[in-house]
Amino acid sequence: MKNSGILLSVMMCTACVWLLGGCASGKSSGKQILVTPEMYVLTPDTNRNLCVDVTFHVPSHYFSKRSRLIIVPQFLVNEKVSEELTPLVVDAPIYEKKLWRKKVAQSYQDPYEAYKQKTDNVFAGFELPYQETVTMPCDAHTGRIRAIVTEDGCGDCTGLDTIDIASFRNWATLIQDTLALVWMEPKVHEGKGEAFLQFVINRHDIRLELGDNRSQLESLISALRPVLADTLAVIKDFRIYGMASADGPYGFNTALARRRAEAAKKWLQKELAIRPELSARISVDSRPEGWLPVYHAMVADGHPDSLSVKQILMRYSEGNDDVQEYYIRRLPCWKDIRDRYLQKDRKVEYTYIYTSNESVQATDGTQISSPKEQIEANNQAILYLRGGQFEQSLDLLKDFEHYIPAVMNTLAVSHFRMDNARQAEALLCQVELPEARYNLGVLMALKGNWQEAYRLLKGSGSVNEAVVALSLDYNKEAKSVMDKLADKTPLAEYVRALVAARLKDDAVFWIHLQNACQNNGLRLRATGEPDFEKYRNEEMFREIIK
Repeated sequence: MKNSGILLSVMMCTACVWLLGGCASGKSSGKQILVTPEMYVLTPDTNRNLCVDVTFHVPSHYFSKRSRLIIVPQFLVNEKVSEELTPLVVDAPIYEKKLWRKKVAQSYQDPYEAYKQKTDNVFAGFELPYQETVTMPCDAHTGRIRAIVTEDGCGDCTGLDTIDIASFRNWATLIQDTLALVWMEPKVHEGKGEAFLQFVINRHDIRLELGDNRSQLESLISALRPVLADTLAVIKDFRIYGMASADGPYGFNTALARRRAEAAKKWLQKELAIRPELSARISVDSRPEGWLPVYHAMVADGHPDSLSVKQILMRYSEGNDDVQEYYIRRLPCWKDIRDRYLQKDRKVEYTYIYTSNESVQATDGTQISSPKEQIEANNQAILYLRGGQFEQSLDLLKDFEHYIPAVMNTLAVSHFRMDNARQAEALLCQVELPEARYNLGVLMALKGNWQEAYRLLKGSGSVNEAVVALSLDYNKEAKSVMDKLADKTPLAEYVRALVAARLKDDAVFWIHLQNACQNNGLRLRATGEPDFEKYRNEEMFREIIK
C-alpha cells in the first residue's frame, strides 16, 4: 500500500540528518539491523504479486529511551521508489509516555498508531517479523526492496539507516510469446518410370504386336492410373520423354523421339480417359539417347574395340552426336556395333509431381477424408495472425466440428492473442505436435509454472528454453542451449550475460551485457537484475547502463 505521508516524513528526516548530523543512531554507533533471510530473490506469482516474508533483527541499545523506531520498506524499480510498504513502528518507554500525554492534552492523532509493534524490552535486542504482499507494476521486470530506518524522538533530528531486504525479478518478461504455427501444404508426390517399346524404323506409331510392347504398356498403365485417375490429385508437372536411336542425323532423331512421346501421351489419354484439363498439363519432349549406351553395352560384352568408341566420345563431346557418329561409322567394328549394340527397344520415360489432400485424423480420432477446407482456413488464419487481425483468425477457425491437429494449434494461438490463455491452454493439451508442445511450454512459463514449462520446452533449442532453465538454476543446461544458438538479438545476449554471471565468467559477461544493453528496455532491466549485483559497483557496469 502507498503511504505518501510517511515517505515525505522520511525524506524530511533524511534532510535533517544531512544538515544537522545531531543525535546518535544505530548506524553512527556501529550497530546495524540485520534481516533474514539475507538479500533473497523474489519472483512474482501469476498475478504479479510478491510476498515479502522477512525478520528484522534489532540489536540491543539500537535506539534511545526517548525515541521511536520506524522501519519503512520501499519498493524500488530502476533505482527509483515505486511504492512504500506498510511500516513497522516500535516506541521506547519514555517516548510512549510522552506520546500518551500529548494525546490526552492535545487530542493528538498518531499517524503511526496502526503500525505499532509491542516488544518486552526494546533495549535488549528483539526481532520484528514482517510480511507484506506487493503487486509488481506492469512495466517492472527487476528491482529491489529496501528499508529506511529512522529514529524520531529528540525533536531536533532523526537518525537514518538503509537496509537491503530483497531483490526481485520477473522471469516471465524474458519469455518470447512468439508462438509456433504450422503452415499446411498438400502432400507432394514425385515419381518416374519408363517403358521399353519397339517401333518400326523411322516411325512413331505404337503397335501392340511388336516385341514386348503390350506388357510394357500394361505396366505403364498400372503405374500411372492411381496418379492420373485420382480426382483429388493436383498435377503440378507431368512430362513424357521419347527417345530415338543414336544412329542417324541428330535433328531427325530428336523430332522422331518427340513424336513417339506424343504417341505415348495419346495412347494414355485413350486408355485412362484423361480429362482434357489434365491432358493440357502433360507435356512431351525428347531426350537424345546418344552413343553412350552403345559404349556401355560393348564394355559389358567385353568387346575389344570399346576403348576406341570411348576415345571418340571423349574427343568429340561438344555439340550433338552427329560428329561422334561420323567417326564411329568409320571404325573397323562398325558392322558389329550396328548388328549387336544398337538397341532395338526405344525407351519412353515419364516424370511427374502432384499434390493430394489425403485423409487426416482429427484430434478427436475422427478421420477427415477431404481436409482441403481446413487447410485453406488454417493458412488464411495464419496470415491474419501475422497481420495482427486476431479476431478474424478466431472467427475463421472456431466453427469446425472436428479439428486437424495443426488447425487446432492455430485456433489455440488465436485464443491466446485474444487474451484467452486458459482456452488456448485447453486446446493445446489436445494436440500432439512439436509446435503445440512448444506453445504449451511458453504458456506454462508465462504463468510461472517453471517445472512444467521446462519439461515441454526441453530440446526446443530456443531462448525460451534457456530462460526457463535459468529460472530453475539449471545454469549449465542454459549455457548449452545458448552456445548452440546463432541468435545475436539483444534478448539472446542478455540471457548469455545471465549465464555468464551465474557461471562467474566475467570476461564473457561484459561482452554480452554490452550487446544486450543496446536495447533500452533490457538496459533498464539490468539496473535491478539480481544476478548482476556483484558487478553493480564497478565503473564498467555503470558506464554500460547509464
